Amino acid sequence: MIEDWNIFGNKDKIHMRYAIDRFRIGSEEEVDADYFYNKFIPRRQDRFFCPECGEIVYWRSKGGTHPNQFYHKVKTERSPECDKRVDGRSGLNLYERIGLPIFLTPSFGEHYLLNIGFPPVGANLLNQAAAYCVKINIIGGARQRAIYINQTNFYDNVTTLVPIDFIPTYSKNYKIQIESSNTPFALRNKWADYADGFDIGGAIFTYEETGGKKIRRGDGISPNRQYYIVAKTFSPSYSEISSRVIGEIMLNGEKYTVYRMTINVTANDEKSFLAISNFFKSRFGVCLLETFPEVIPLWPPVVEQDAMVPVLKGRKIYCGVSSGNAIPNVYGYSGSDTYLLPLKHERQECKVIEIPASMKETIISVDRKYVGREIVFKQKNIEWSSFSYEIILEDDKGTDISMSAITQEILSSELLIKANAKMELYIGSMDNTYQHIVIAENTVVVRARKNSVILYFLVEDGVFLCRETIQVKHLDFDELIYHKKIKQAYHGKMVPVPRWAMYLLYNCKATGNLMLAESIAEAIHGSKIYVGVLKVLMDLRIDIVSKS
Repeated sequence: MIEDWNIFGNKDKIHMRYAIDRFRIGSEEEVDADYFYNKFIPRRQDRFFCPECGEIVYWRSKGGTHPNQFYHKVKTERSPECDKRVDGRSGLNLYERIGLPIFLTPSFGEHYLLNIGFPPVGANLLNQAAAYCVKINIIGGARQRAIYINQTNFYDNVTTLVPIDFIPTYSKNYKIQIESSNTPFALRNKWADYADGFDIGGAIFTYEETGGKKIRRGDGISPNRQYYIVAKTFSPSYSEISSRVIGEIMLNGEKYTVYRMTINVTANDEKSFLAISNFFKSRFGVCLLETFPEVIPLWPPVVEQDAMVPVLKGRKIYCGVSSGNAIPNVYGYSGSDTYLLPLKHERQECKVIEIPASMKETIISVDRKYVGREIVFKQKNIEWSSFSYEIILEDDKGTDISMSAITQEILSSELLIKANAKMELYIGSMDNTYQHIVIAENTVVVRARKNSVILYFLVEDGVFLCRETIQVKHLDFDELIYHKKIKQAYHGKMVPVPRWAMYLLYNCKATGNLMLAESIAEAIHGSKIYVGVLKVLMDLRIDIVSKS
């Protein structure tokens, strides 16, 4: 039996209470239809967008007992999907609303893989599914992949990435179906019945050395950040968009190209900003935001997918809030409900929230409730263990590597780990983020990762081996030139400090580039940095990567 999961209420109760308001160029906020009752609405024909599909919606009020609402004037193939998930009707939780995430990961050489991420559901639920031979079907167009749900195919405590080599028809979503005569109901709470598909131009992903997460259609991208582009071809006619080919991926039996892309434009140049935003909206279904809404962990520094962050018991995580709005909204989640988190104003330009370290999931998002950029915090207790386990490290030539001689240079190449037991590995970077690797087999390949400084090996939540890498060598770039460029950029608008910029600061300190580290530190005030300095740091980052 195939279960379709699409169980919703009475059709007559459908109404869209919230929409995305993009009245100001380069910014957005989620608004309630009731706010506009009996008010003049400038640009009402092109300012409101559906939070589900990203298409234009309109405001209306019928009066009487009818609620104020937004609606699709022009119905598209995706409109029924929006109607199932709008706030006025849906009782779905966050995971069901935003769909399963899509990840792009390096494979070998310049080849990449596409993966659908399945959040952890716990060992008990996986065992129940295995007992009933529950199978999940991933459907995209005329192709599909079926996989049995059990502890062999899915991790019980971290996200499982299931590789796929196909995509749906452009503008369509992947369908996720359960095939079983008896499905554990709790699977619905974590696994949605869909995953976001590609648009006519392809797809955009966040950029990290270890891969990226797909930017959901209807979400936004921002200038002065790096992104992956997956497309058959990508050659925009705007000088403000720069890109270069870094690899390829096979999808639907065809070769797609993987690009690394950045955008250099400000909202002050309204004509160019709108033109570029419209380009990405029409080709990829995403808009251009001058300041990307996000939570920036300040202490301890975080965050990667399924990352471990060392926090003392009972302490809090402090996060800065980045937003293009003067007063951002920070949302928390409880079941199918959302609530606003209080903001702590350190300065006028610096907003901070406090998050307690808790065994219960704490999920937060900025300015949008359901868009797929939410961050999850959850405590995991770590204890030191006295057990002894065997671990052998080999380089790509099969040569043994001594645990006492691990360097950043060694970790920047592919490694082979041989272990005699199931365990977990956390590789920490200089910015205090941690890549998580599950060692479930005797031999596991660890992909190259630059700027790593510490390794934790864990068994059953106990740290039994911790090794720090040997001090890195002095970075190879002209420190004086970049020092002068940074000093000359101490003016103009200030923007939130991205994590990679803080990493550069830590890296300069660790490698003895103290003059440069000092100039970067002086450009940072609270959680903000001069936008001109940020552009210099991006050039520096590219310079370092090209020489490493």
